[in-house]
Amino acid sequence: MRGPSRLAPLRDRVVELVRSTPRALPSLRPRRRRVQIGLGTTLPGWLLRALLTVLTGAAVVAAGAPTGSALFWIGLLVGVAPLVRPGGASAVVAVGFVAFVALTAGTGAWRPGAFVALALTHLLVQLAAVLGPFGWSVRVEPGVLVVLLRRYLPVQVACQLVAVVGAVVAQGRVQLWWLGPLAVLAVGALVVALAPRLTARPRGGGQRPGGAV
Repeated sequence: MRGPSRLAPLRDRVVELVRSTPRALPSLRPRRRRVQIGLGTTLPGWLLRALLTVLTGAAVVAAGAPTGSALFWIGLLVGVAPLVRPGGASAVVAVGFVAFVALTAGTGAWRPGAFVALALTHLLVQLAAVLGPFGWSVRVEPGVLVVLLRRYLPVQVACQLVAVVGAVVAQGRVQLWWLGPLAVLAVGALVVALAPRLTARPRGGGQRPGGAV
């Protein structure tokens, strides 16, 4: 007769280990930690995207397109592109169409609508740059828009001044040979003064500006 097998204790140990494994697995899984971030008042991203279309339509009308005309409806269709994809070239296309309307439907350099269109298209590009990297579900804090306005206003004031000088020259009201070089030097000095402010990184290191998803 043979004695008890030496493999029997090992087999029993393996069976016991296999049976106990399903009960031990939950304790081996990493626990999920819940992180709650308290945000203040936020604006939905879809609302700001819709504002891009409104800005495009308003700029087209300000540039000289009559309400209800073919140029007006084409402008609204062009304004849908920044709504769908603000991060692409859609905002630039909208600005180009507004410039086309101003050249073809405008009645003169001193039209107030031309200056309004300049302000609206600039704001369109700035807002599209903020919303571009994010999706429809993003929520933007008002502080982000305040930063946008701080960058927008100085540049826009400079653009309006340059536009006024250009309108004066276009109307032939000032005929001085040195006005052209002086305008070039003024614009160059303005670019040099604003470049560090426009290219400076916002505080917070490498975080993506925009809002909370």
